[in-house]
Amino acid sequence: MKALLVLLSALLILTSGCSRQDAADELIRSSLPQPTRSSISEPALANAPQFINIQISDLNEHGSLPDFDQLAEENGLRLMLKGIYAINKDVVFVRGEFATARSVLLRSEDGGQHWQEVMMPLYGSSVLGVTFKDNEGWALVAWTQEAISDLHVYYSPDYGRTWEKVSKILNDRGRPYGMKFFDGQNGQIKIIYAIANPYRDRLAILATNDGGVTWQETNSTPIYKEWDGESNPRIAIDLTDRTVIQAQFARLAGWEAERGDSCFSICETVGQDGSRWQLLHGNGYDNEIVIRRSIQGESVWTTVSTIPSRYYYLNGKITRE
Repeated sequence: MKALLVLLSALLILTSGCSRQDAADELIRSSLPQPTRSSISEPALANAPQFINIQISDLNEHGSLPDFDQLAEENGLRLMLKGIYAINKDVVFVRGEFATARSVLLRSEDGGQHWQEVMMPLYGSSVLGVTFKDNEGWALVAWTQEAISDLHVYYSPDYGRTWEKVSKILNDRGRPYGMKFFDGQNGQIKIIYAIANPYRDRLAILATNDGGVTWQETNSTPIYKEWDGESNPRIAIDLTDRTVIQAQFARLAGWEAERGDSCFSICETVGQDGSRWQLLHGNGYDNEIVIRRSIQGESVWTTVSTIPSRYYYLNGKITRE
């Protein structure tokens, strides 16, 4: 009789737990952008990404900064993905950083099942944006230890399999929020002027006509801002195309991302073949990052992988074990 009561109690707890989970799942589904039918497949757990093994200190060009190797070995690393960019239903990138330690750009060529780090990381930096024209790609990387920093532009000739740094842009203007290329030679970066700058109510426009090797400030465009405190815009709007920039959420929300690649709790992008992709952030510190896809013509979001956010670090090697 006692065993029967224990079994009934266990069943009651399980049933109650499932009900709460179902309710939570439905709440999440109802709050996210959906295809025509809100049907979502079961989650798929991907292998942990394959990261480049390198001592963080070996990337450090600023010798006076903290020893991230020691800190990472003691505390582990937290992966912060800030954006997603898809070429098609198979080839997709997620970008960001290991928090305050180094930049990260991951690529998948099998629809998000497996991920490989494809760009040599920069110390204390984050990948702020990725953009492609056909097979050619460009990535924007910047130092994250300070609000204003120099910018690094990387180039890929082969759909993002390999990358090389093609330019370093000295920057004392403010924070970058967008990069796009119109063809293989001509592109631009937009920068929000800092509050101390006399042009603080405008956007600086940097242009290149040689594929990102050299950049010149060519123009500035008006911007609407509402200020929060002394230094951070609470909201900013590019008045040329009504693009909303949430600058105050810079570290967490991707203010610096390419338009169409930025996000808060959800990032969404559309591939050249019409496939739709989402990157969903968990609310907790250790939550996994979910990647979902909806292929053109389908009315279902499929969870193609979940990427862990917490990792161990030892002698330059990043693992989940």
